[in-house]
Amino acid sequence: MPTKRLRTGRQSWFVSLLAGLVTLSQANVTAGRHPPPTNHEAVSVAGLNLRPEEQRLLDTGGIVVRPLPAGHAKTIAAQGLAIVKSPPETFLDACRSLKAIRHGGSVTTCGRFSPVPTLADVAHLPVSPDTLTELSTAHVGDSKIKLSAAEIETLTQLRQTCPAAQLRPSLADAYRQMLWKRTLAYATHGQRGLPAYADKKVPTDVQAALASLWAECFRPTHPASQIHAALERFPHLDTTRSESFLYWAVQKYGDLKPVTTLVHVLIGQEAGRDYVASTLIYANHYTEAAFVLAELIPVTDPAGRTQTIVVYSVGVQTDLLGGQLGFLKKKFAQSKLLSTLKGGLTTLRTTVLAASRAREAGPAGVHGSAGFQPADQKTEDNPKLLGF
Repeated sequence: MPTKRLRTGRQSWFVSLLAGLVTLSQANVTAGRHPPPTNHEAVSVAGLNLRPEEQRLLDTGGIVVRPLPAGHAKTIAAQGLAIVKSPPETFLDACRSLKAIRHGGSVTTCGRFSPVPTLADVAHLPVSPDTLTELSTAHVGDSKIKLSAAEIETLTQLRQTCPAAQLRPSLADAYRQMLWKRTLAYATHGQRGLPAYADKKVPTDVQAALASLWAECFRPTHPASQIHAALERFPHLDTTRSESFLYWAVQKYGDLKPVTTLVHVLIGQEAGRDYVASTLIYANHYTEAAFVLAELIPVTDPAGRTQTIVVYSVGVQTDLLGGQLGFLKKKFAQSKLLSTLKGGLTTLRTTVLAASRAREAGPAGVHGSAGFQPADQKTEDNPKLLGF
């Protein structure tokens, strides 16, 4: 059923985005000091445009979610707001722990790339049997896995020349090398280094898709114009004002195909607020492009304690939309995105607080780029951890 496929597929790419947002680098933020926190009345007129009922919901610990405009037929967007009972610095510290990515239970393994990505960075990246089957049958314009035309041609040559007994391990090695080269191209050239997907008859221009998502998120009135500019000119960054890194992750949600993702994370500060911008630069299934912007706004509660309003803006271009009944599918997906965003923010807020307490009690997380395995492998089958 198309509706069932849309529902399960949408859950997978949203899990990927939410996980991507909280997998931040271990480096220290080098941006300037935070200004004194503001009160809720000031926040209401500082670009959030909260309605009275939304302000009341936020003040009483609720989650505010609302749709965002999306011009592309295959794009949906939403915004969620939640108050985390800790200052922005604590939130960022909790996000920097690699344990944070396990909050949803969908990530089976992940790793951070070196400043200059190397093939060794993906040595521990697993390639599932399903992925190997897709690699063995990929053709330009007809592929069940997202790859460029050049990557698919490489696989075709490998299938023609490699002995049958060595084909599957050779395909796994070739795929890891493709992911490394794709990451290296982005680290060297930014979005201009991303090739088009050639899994469909009509190629997907990934560069144009990302530029469109950025433009939708950073409208002319958005206060984070410098963050937008930094994304566009990456890798040429002012390291005194921002930090940046790339990571890979493999997610498994229920009976869906494993999803391998490559994500670029940019952390910066503008107008006294911290921003975390996560750009999906590759996903082997479901998603053509995706972007999440987290804005961290310091506020004070009645007792004078510093808390954080976390504002998530999410934009996704997915191949599950468009085509016949595209309007109905998009309407359904938009509604599900709002409910999923609400549940995901609830879970993330709990996770951040738990990580903060754990950090106070002892060392937080296991550092390094070699990846990790979650302690409880069965969590991937428990959707309640994601708020679904």
